[in-house]
Amino acid sequence: METGFSTAQGFQTVLELVLKHQHLCIYWEKYYDFENPIIGQYLRRQLAKPRPVILDPADPTGNVAGKDPYSWQLLAQEVRVWLGYSCCKNWDGSPVSTWKVPV
Repeated sequence: METGFSTAQGFQTVLELVLKHQHLCIYWEKYYDFENPIIGQYLRRQLAKPRPVILDPADPTGNVAGKDPYSWQLLAQEVRVWLGYSCCKNWDGSPVSTWKVPV
């Protein structure tokens, strides 16, 4: 069935976000939002930390992005290589488009 989901676009989007890891901040509001004053205050403190911040959706006390900027730099180097592979290009050689994701 047609879903409108493009794996290539999703992969390309993740790769592009890794290149912008110094600005990356990902968190989920489904179960943890700013409505509750205690949770909201805690989330604000977590989100104020240096980037990258990726809060674990099951446990927003954990930043799964880690605290090792060197590892992110190495990963970004690998991403630059991956972006040259055919899986990241359309048939005409242009890059696969990404989803619009604010960083």
